[in-house]
Amino acid sequence: MLADCLLRNLAESVFGKANGIYEANDNHPVVLNTMVPAVEIEIGHLTNVDEAALLKDEEYQLRIAQGIYNGILEAKSLSDIQ
Repeated sequence: MLADCLLRNLAESVFGKANGIYEANDNHPVVLNTMVPAVEIEIGHLTNVDEAALLKDEEYQLRIAQGIYNGILEAKSLSDIQ
C-alpha cells in the first residue's frame, strides 16, 4: 500500500511516468534485509543527462519531496480507515 501511494504521488508531482513496483532482490540489500516494512525510492538516473539536470534543479527536488510527503500522508490515511 505504501509503495503504491508513493509511486502514484511521485509520478504526479514530477509529471513523470511510473516505472512500476519491484520486489527487493540482492541488488537492494537494505530493503531486502529489513525486518520492518520498507520502500526504496529511485528517482531518475544520473547517467541520463536530462534526468541528471532535473535532479540538480531545486524546484524539481521540492516536487519530489512533496510527492513523497503526499504519498506518506495518503498511505497513513488509508491505514487509519482499515
